[in-house]
Amino acid sequence: MVVRPSWILGALGGLALSAAGCARMADEGDFEELGLVGASSEPPPGLQHPVAAEDLVAVHDRGRRIHQLERAMLLAYEQGMNQVGDPGTEAVLPIADVDPGGRSAQVTFVRWRPGTDGQLPPLRSDSAERWLMVSLLLSPDKVLDVEILQGPVAKGSHLATRIDTIVAAAGRARELAPGVVFHFHDLYEQAPIDPDKPAKGDHVLARVYALSADGQGADLELVVVPPERRHPAEVQGGTVVHEPGAALGDPIVVQTPTPGPLTVTRAMLRGTDAGTIAVQSPQGEWSVAAGTGLLQRAAPSQP
Repeated sequence: MVVRPSWILGALGGLALSAAGCARMADEGDFEELGLVGASSEPPPGLQHPVAAEDLVAVHDRGRRIHQLERAMLLAYEQGMNQVGDPGTEAVLPIADVDPGGRSAQVTFVRWRPGTDGQLPPLRSDSAERWLMVSLLLSPDKVLDVEILQGPVAKGSHLATRIDTIVAAAGRARELAPGVVFHFHDLYEQAPIDPDKPAKGDHVLARVYALSADGQGADLELVVVPPERRHPAEVQGGTVVHEPGAALGDPIVVQTPTPGPLTVTRAMLRGTDAGTIAVQSPQGEWSVAAGTGLLQRAAPSQP
């Protein structure tokens, strides 16, 4: 557990908040028009398709989605979570959802509170508590409601699956980038069990994107097999996409052969005024439009 004097988002981190204002218990009807009723505990409308590195449109779309998730998470903290105050623990995990059109979002915060001995329980879904649900609009950014939640996370629920998946990814992230505090965003894909043997069918994989909280640390992409019945979540792989500080550079330097979704996200986080961001990868030069996330291969220089 990494303890920090300021707020941290992620399964590994601490936060210190001052009480400011209050939150009300939201009515379910408030969320119906946004299609967000039960979004914290029910599966998303459909699984994502895996993103092929050479499919620039898919890379762009995934990068924009991560950017929306990051915006929602930050807004939920800054304008939602601050209304409630101190969570009474150093272990808080926000889990963000954005509707397919990118217009509305919901962030559910779960927490782990210390026991009577002052020690935190193991970071698992069966020891987590539901704490807050922040419902908001994107573009323009606006918090609609902050709902106080209670009780444990339902065993076997989609929320429980996501918690255990992210916690597993956080453990691998700590190995790949010790001491870095991350924001985690999870998306779920239907992928072949064995690409060389299609007859084996498909299974669900989680793609967990770990953005360093201050941009100075490494950014990671992790692949996790979600928990199922008696099998815990298992990390299949982890990739360092941006070395420490590389995401803030000019150009952005990526470690993967071509830019991926996290590079698009990092460019968009710079804001529309940043214009076009240059990207350098082992396979050449690229550009990302900060305003739209449009990814293009740079034209070869003329002799």
